[in-house]
Amino acid sequence: MTKTITKSSPLLTPNQITVLRFLLIFPLLIGWFMTRDESLRIMIALAFAAVFVGDCWDGIIAKRYDMRSVFGAYFDPIVDHISYFALCIMLIEAGYLSLWFLFILLTRDLLVVFIKQFAGASNVVISASIFAKVKTDLISVPLVGVYLIAVVPESWQMAVLLGTAAYLLTLPVFFEPSKEHTLTTRITVLLLALLFWFRPEQIPLADYYEMLYIGLTLLLVVGSGIAYFWSSRELLFQEHTGS
Repeated sequence: MTKTITKSSPLLTPNQITVLRFLLIFPLLIGWFMTRDESLRIMIALAFAAVFVGDCWDGIIAKRYDMRSVFGAYFDPIVDHISYFALCIMLIEAGYLSLWFLFILLTRDLLVVFIKQFAGASNVVISASIFAKVKTDLISVPLVGVYLIAVVPESWQMAVLLGTAAYLLTLPVFFEPSKEHTLTTRITVLLLALLFWFRPEQIPLADYYEMLYIGLTLLLVVGSGIAYFWSSRELLFQEHTGS
């Protein structure tokens, strides 16, 4: 007599997690603007961190249970962008980010959408570059850190920093080994070295962290945008010449 071993189903499917993440964004954003209480805003920021971590878990479940879907492939990145832009708006309102920063992010994303749609019209698929994938890792949860490090007591700043680093360094553990996660780990180690050993004493940790975050994000955003353009340059120039 043989026993059939069936793989248990997850509590939530990847698509359900994605939809839940999407629905959480709006009450969190509204709640942020309805309160000036710092402790409540810290809780909202932590909830946004959970929204970003949820993006990792739906990917893990999709791979482990072979539950990839067309809906998830298209809707999940949209939720990522909406959640990130919502958090940027919150930090701009609180004075921890500048509006020009969000403008650059939006401009880059709109140009990437144009390139993908333009290529799609010719039945050409433009895949995300390694820089774009690393960007997704490095600009989500660490953005929450920009706010938390600035508002928590100095004795808690290191805990926020180490928690953010732990999230980034454990990505290769939960996901299948890949070039982008290996690169994410190396960049994280480099950033930790910059934070611990090369920070000028006169610059507060919160200000230095924000400087590094903005600099790295702009580098990855612009770099990945250039990579998209470079990978589709022949198609773009060919169409332009043909017209």
